[in-house]
Amino acid sequence: MTGTAQSTISDIENGVVSVSLDVYLRLLEALGAELSVTDRLTDREPS
Repeated sequence: MTGTAQSTISDIENGVVSVSLDVYLRLLEALGAELSVTDRLTDREPS
């Protein structure tokens, strides 16, 4: 479904390997999920 071997997915789940953003995006797509990014500086409360 993702074009990624099951053994590689297992390694990702177990923190054995690091993969590219492209691979993460394909996994998210297969799961029907999405990645959202926020700016941590604007999310902070004023000091």
